[in-house]
Amino acid sequence: MILQCIFLLLALVNTSNGLFWSFNQFAYCPRTPSFCSYHGASYFFMDCNADGIKDNVCLDNWGRFSMIIRFTSFECMKKDFSSCNLGNNKMSCKRPSYWCTHNSATFLFQDCDGDGIPDPVCSDKWGSMGIISSSNGCKNTWPQAKCKTAKGNACKRPSGFCSYWGVTYDLFDCDGDGIPDPICTDHQGVLSIISSKNGCKPIRTPNGKCQTKKGLACPRPKNFCNQASSSKFMYLDCDGDGIPDPVCSMARSPKPWDCVKSSDNCKIVHLHRSHRFV
Repeated sequence: MILQCIFLLLALVNTSNGLFWSFNQFAYCPRTPSFCSYHGASYFFMDCNADGIKDNVCLDNWGRFSMIIRFTSFECMKKDFSSCNLGNNKMSCKRPSYWCTHNSATFLFQDCDGDGIPDPVCSDKWGSMGIISSSNGCKNTWPQAKCKTAKGNACKRPSGFCSYWGVTYDLFDCDGDGIPDPICTDHQGVLSIISSKNGCKPIRTPNGKCQTKKGLACPRPKNFCNQASSSKFMYLDCDGDGIPDPVCSMARSPKPWDCVKSSDNCKIVHLHRSHRFV
């Protein structure tokens, strides 16, 4: 107990390998205030070193890939890597320098070729799409790519979809069929879905209801996660019931996570840095 307290009180320390700091051994590593908060950086939260714990991941316009990973049982470290490592020689492709940096382009990092490895993905408001596919030798398939999964192909993003101010574009299953859908969510809580289950017809839900395989996700509250460019809205299961929850990661906040918990009547909860995501 004494040793753990000592570790928890350690300050941020410079090392030859990067930055490391102490933290609860049962928790994910915290997102530090400056991590992935600069212009041209895209933040994600996923396991990228095959230890079963989600990591803070950053890919930027210059092709750099960095993570905050567990260094020891009580220490975390920020370090640059070449790509996401899922173990068993499963490595993601690198994002090419200045790829997906044009006006209205959204950079995503998720599996779009069905092999389980996250791919650099680019989508823009005109409906163009590109994938740096791990199953295709990391070839660039811009601009006519399709996101393919084991369950089927995702719908194409229509031209003009999710192009107004204050919106977040993503590929996420919101009709419960296991296929990621082009979705658009905004600060007013409105959710628009290009549903693969409904023949790629657009569905607009003012109450923001996203139907997942595990159940109905809570709606995004009005003005939730609109603090600054360094905040990131996403769906993650933060309460262990299997249903993805609206989550906001804030780089420059003393309370780094807000979660709208489906297990708590869609109440907004400020998560402690020691919270363990499923």
